[in-house]
Amino acid sequence: MIEVAIIDDHKLFREGISFLVNQMDGISMQLEASGYDELLQGLKERKIDVLLLDLDMPGSDGLEVLEKIRVPYPEMKVVVLTMHSDPKMMAYLMEMGSSSYLLKDCSAEDLEKTIRGVVDQGYYFSGPLAKAMISGLQNHSVKKPRLK
Repeated sequence: MIEVAIIDDHKLFREGISFLVNQMDGISMQLEASGYDELLQGLKERKIDVLLLDLDMPGSDGLEVLEKIRVPYPEMKVVVLTMHSDPKMMAYLMEMGSSSYLLKDCSAEDLEKTIRGVVDQGYYFSGPLAKAMISGLQNHSVKKPRLK
């Protein structure tokens, strides 16, 4: 069973993603968190294989959360799930240690492929993410982007 967590400040979105994930064969949503402190507490109580991480949240934004969890939870795969489609953002987050990057308007099928891909391979590159990574490597311009 693949154990999944989501951190997103929008309750309806978290619940919708949880519903979808729990319909996927062999995948189970184990933790829903609205912020970093809630996520950290939940991670102390259970092992999570894949974290679905929003970028725009009050308090610690997704960039900070990613930085804070990479060291204590190196085995956990992080899939950034966001509205930001900036290729530089995608490349930067992959460089920081995320395992994949999905836009919030993706399909349930894309979400499932990504979860399974990061567990099976350690990473998952969809078409837009692959293009962003290639662009970032070609331009050697992977710098910390601004969220706002």
